[in-house]
Amino acid sequence: MGDSPQPYWPLNASGRTSPLASAPPDAYGAAISCAKPVLYWRLGESNGTKAIDSSASDQPGTYSDSVSLGTAGLVNGTSNTAAAFSRGIVSSDTRIDAPDSYALEACFSTTTTQGGKIIGFGSASTGLSDNSDRHVYLQDDGRLVFGTWTGQTNTIVTEPR
Repeated sequence: MGDSPQPYWPLNASGRTSPLASAPPDAYGAAISCAKPVLYWRLGESNGTKAIDSSASDQPGTYSDSVSLGTAGLVNGTSNTAAAFSRGIVSSDTRIDAPDSYALEACFSTTTTQGGKIIGFGSASTGLSDNSDRHVYLQDDGRLVFGTWTGQTNTIVTEPR
């Protein structure tokens, strides 16, 4: 089966349930699933406080503060909705130590002129972190910044639009 997102297919074929989450049926979700992410929150819930993890890790997140669920989604070819963040966040329910090798991905659309963190690692399990590393944030001028902490701040900033 190679790199199939369903390595437990013999269990399914015998009528038992795989311990891994099924890959999402849309092309985008299946592609992300094949990359074997540690977390994959689609943020498509219509209500509640939990962000469902579509990865094999099954590690939900918790929505905090002002998050509107069930808004129009961004990814073509899916029926998923999205979450709209006015000042709220979603954070992992499980502590994840920042790895040496990593990839971060976030699909977003904004009309705001007030920047903020989009994705990254932080020191707090809920709320905003005093320390953060490996993060992407939006500046008030619309430019994106990627930053790491190696004992000093290291950033790269996109060109203005």
